[in-house]
Amino acid sequence: MSSVRKRKKSTASVSVILICIVAAFVAGCVIGMIKFDKFINSVPLDENVPLVETAADELGTEYGEKYWSWYGFDSHVDWCACFVSWCVNENADEYKNDMEPFCYVPSGVAWFESNDQWRKAGETPEAGDIIFFDWDCSGVADHVGIVSGCSGDYVFTIEGNSRDQCRRKGYPLDSKSILGYGVLK
Repeated sequence: MSSVRKRKKSTASVSVILICIVAAFVAGCVIGMIKFDKFINSVPLDENVPLVETAADELGTEYGEKYWSWYGFDSHVDWCACFVSWCVNENADEYKNDMEPFCYVPSGVAWFESNDQWRKAGETPEAGDIIFFDWDCSGVADHVGIVSGCSGDYVFTIEGNSRDQCRRKGYPLDSKSILGYGVLK
């Protein structure tokens, strides 16, 4: 066999091995995510908190039109903040004047900070707190949800506009992506 054929055969074998390794890694990640999603969905919601109960009733809602149109938009927008504002508004008797509605996530942070209703990242939140995320660690919030509870070293949430749907999620309490929490009185 010529050396060129041996090299081609060797390169093909290495390629097959690398493809198998990558496929195994991806499969492992997918299985891990499925197990974590099942874990998240098995954590009981603190439905003694009206805001959590309202948010839980919205799980599975897609596209967010109900929330962004309530806020006053005529077409689809990023709707995580509209969802949170809508949920608080649905409980206006319970949370009267506890939060100004917002559609721009950094405005929500500014409101909670200026009203001394801010809990820093690293502190343990309570069910019904508003969780703010900074995905790119820029210091500016770019996503928001509602804390549905904590268990061990995890915080659990209900979020609008998570893959364009209302979904349950979970994060380590020490996640660098958590910017902080707005506290409703």
